[in-house]
Amino acid sequence: MSEFNECLKSMEVDDIRSVGRFFTWSNKRVGNFAVNKKLDRVLGNWEWHNHFNHSLAHFHNPGVSDHSPVFVSLSDFRSSGNKPFKFLNLWVKDDRFLDIVRRVWDQMAIGNPLEAVL
Repeated sequence: MSEFNECLKSMEVDDIRSVGRFFTWSNKRVGNFAVNKKLDRVLGNWEWHNHFNHSLAHFHNPGVSDHSPVFVSLSDFRSSGNKPFKFLNLWVKDDRFLDIVRRVWDQMAIGNPLEAVL
């Protein structure tokens, strides 16, 4: 194991943050015969951590396999879901308000037209 750790050190990689199951492999036995190990890892180098500093490895329950599947998310983006539109009355006090609204609503929008205003 020390040779493996030396290899990781020489490659300048380390584990990215992870959540979920700690042990990623099981012999699928129970009781005194059960063996659980952390065999699977997600590694990144300095450049990885620099570009994907919010990346996260999600280790899930193994299901039929003896290994836990891993899903790597690359950012902290979360689905926005259905958030209510918020309107601030102070916006109408800006002299440019009506012009901005007319211009934006006349544009072709891809996706949610409201996002063009924001």
